[in-house]
Amino acid sequence: MNVGFAGFGEASYSLAKGFISEGLNNIKAYDVNVFNDEYNSLIKKRAEELKIEVTDSYEGFFDDIDYVFVAVPAFVALDVCKVISNYIKESCLYVDVSASSPAIKSECKKILEKNNVHYLDASMLGSLPKLKHKVPFYVSGKKAKKFIDDFKKYGMNITYVNEQPGSATSIKLIRSIFMKGLSALMTELVMASDSYDVSKYVLNSISDSMDGTSFISHLNRLVTGSAIHAKRRAFELGGSIEMLEEKNLNSLMSEATKKKLEILAAYDFSKVAEKDKKTWIDVVNVLKEENK
Repeated sequence: MNVGFAGFGEASYSLAKGFISEGLNNIKAYDVNVFNDEYNSLIKKRAEELKIEVTDSYEGFFDDIDYVFVAVPAFVALDVCKVISNYIKESCLYVDVSASSPAIKSECKKILEKNNVHYLDASMLGSLPKLKHKVPFYVSGKKAKKFIDDFKKYGMNITYVNEQPGSATSIKLIRSIFMKGLSALMTELVMASDSYDVSKYVLNSISDSMDGTSFISHLNRLVTGSAIHAKRRAFELGGSIEMLEEKNLNSLMSEATKKKLEILAAYDFSKVAEKDKKTWIDVVNVLKEENK
């Protein structure tokens, strides 16, 4: 099996290094910056380490490859797809690991279909430098199961989602709401606690509340609790925002949370409150029903 990479940055380098360790050696790469003095030293260093060819031309690039992993920044993913569509062969499966939106990935699929090329949406959830080819890898598309059959033997940790391109990337982007939002919230938290010199007490208190309990348990408790008590909690958060302002600290995350709670306060969650066992699904069902 022959594999190509379009874009030879950290993602492609990590995957290629993992594949080679598993005995998949027929690998080559394309990168627009291979002869760019500003970037080429790292590209060449990685290529020499892995003993693979890197070119800046698509001419003949697709003649002998079965899969091309397209690992480019999300903002150029569509343009790259349009260019590749002029060169890629029907026998090559296009694996899009960019973090572009489901809408962009759907558009890429349509472009490639005109040339009878199969498109695979993929998303990687985890540390590529650490996990390499074993990073959790989610795929969606008509040829997803064939991809799994071909790459499982090389140690990949692949999960089939469905046949609809955009589904795999939606997992990554939705997950980012939490992961990136949480990090921003944590930054606001530690800035506040440090400014009042109470970090030890605040962080230990939160740790006592959260350690040893599963994520799903926290999810159910926090989502249902915030829905049921949204009005009161929004009011209380107003005090936290005033406190941050007194220290001239940015309160963007707290303000956004207060706004979300105020929105939730307009819904009727009384039936959720009456349940002995409440889950996040109960809250979502109320929101969906009232938004019809």
